[in-house]
Formats: sequence, structure tokens, C-alpha cells
Amino acid sequence: GHVTGVQTCALPIYRAAVMLDFFYAYPNWIIGVTFVATAIGLGLALMFGLRALLPVRDDKETFDITIRVMPTVLSLTAFVLGFSVVQATNDTARAGKIVVDEATSIAQLDRLLARIDEKATLPARTALAAMARSIVDDEWPYMREGHDGFGHVTTRTRVQALNDTLRAIDLGDPRARELAMDAIHAADQIEDLRDARLRESREAIPGLFWSVIGFLTLLMMSLGAFLRPTLTNIVMVAGQAAAVGMLSAFLFSMDHPFMGESAIDSAMLRRVISGLSVKS
Repeated sequence: GHVTGVQTCALPIYRAAVMLDFFYAYPNWIIGVTFVATAIGLGLALMFGLRALLPVRDDKETFDITIRVMPTVLSLTAFVLGFSVVQATNDTARAGKIVVDEATSIAQLDRLLARIDEKATLPARTALAAMARSIVDDEWPYMREGHDGFGHVTTRTRVQALNDTLRAIDLGDPRARELAMDAIHAADQIEDLRDARLRESREAIPGLFWSVIGFLTLLMMSLGAFLRPTLTNIVMVAGQAAAVGMLSAFLFSMDHPFMGESAIDSAMLRRVISGLSVKS
């Protein structure tokens, strides 16, 4: 599709964020410490580095202008970070609801099949249990590793097996056949929810947001070069950098609903599996 100039500028930072996905293998406190330490180091490096490169005057006018501008830039940075955290929280909540709906639909389909005819629907209920088990054992680790696409191949195979067994149910009672059609529709709904879950698994903050956050953070840190490097000013710059680093770490840890220590777990599906009429 058409890529705008703004989107093109955002691509490098977006790719950098994707390259940091390996951090999701570590606990949140390690992510927090890493982000904070990096932000403090970068802030102090810019403070002293730019002072060495630029003809900075240590007069009252420069100090007054800097002190007025820095809070404004910090407020803008905090606003964008806060807005991004709200978006990430909403994405996680939406993904969690999909998981609950998917688990509930699996349980309802199992009960419906058992009511239709326990003997005739045994293959379908067995296939349903196998599919649910594969979601937990195969597809959940697949999502936590950040894979794109159509989900784990084993789960896809078991979804197809469920559809095949549902269509192969042979019932003589017209009412039972009608219920079997309802079961096929219910299986379609489960497949739709699975597709929605897989889409949500790679939902993330747009690269443009990370670009704005990165730009504002660098701008705020660069302003520290216009302050005299006294202990008070150094601590102030380091403190602001630490705050932005911690907020960024918090956002990063929530950026992908199914990755990292804060990821949505499969507990709901595991409970449903334990209650199915056929144990997988």
C-alpha cells in the first residue's frame, strides 16, 4: 500500500522496537532496570557531550529559558507515553476478552455435542478436546515467541479435523440434525475467535508513537546541555531520564498482549479443558 513520509520516518524506530522483542524473555524488573539505566546514561552523555560540542553560555538567560522549556517537553513526553499506555491497556483488555469468549465457546460446543448424541458425537468431541489442548500446548508458546501468520500448524490441523468430524456426524432425528448444524456454526465462531486472537497477538503501539516518544525524549535530554553541570542539575537530568525510562519500560512490557511476564495466560482455557466431556 501507499506509505506516507511520516510512516517512512517511523519505520526505523518500529524496526528497532521489533528487534527488542528478545527482552520479553526476561522479567519486567530486568526490562525496567535496563530502560532506566540506558535513559540515564544517554541523558548524561548528551548533557556533557553537547556541552563540549556547542558554544553554551552559562548565564542567567540561558538557564531561565532552559528551565522553562524542559518542563514543557517533559510534559509532552509524559502525555504521549500516557496515551500510549492507555492504548496498550485497551489492546490487552480486548485480547483478554477474546480469550474468554473463545474458551466459553469451546465449553458450550462440548455441551451441545453431548446433548445431541453422546455416541454419535464422540469423534467430534474428541477432536474438540484435541484442538483445545493444542491451543494451550502448541499455539500459546507460538504466540509468546512473537510469531506472525495463521497460528501453529498442529492447531490448524486440529481445527480442520474438528470441522471434518462435525460434518461427518450421521443423525437420523431431524431435530438432532438441526442441532448438529448449530454445532457447525459454533465451530465456525470458535475459528473466528481464534483468528481474532492471533491478530491481537501481534497488535502493538504504532511505530509513529515510538518515533514521537524517542524524539521528545532526546529533545528533553539534549536540553540538559544548557544547564551548568552542578550536582543538582546532574541529578535533575538523571531523574527526568529515569522517569521517562521507567514509563517507556512499562509501555514496552505491555506492548504485546501475549508476550512477556505481563502476557495473557492460558489459565481460562486450561480450566475449560479440564471440564470437557472428553479428556485430551
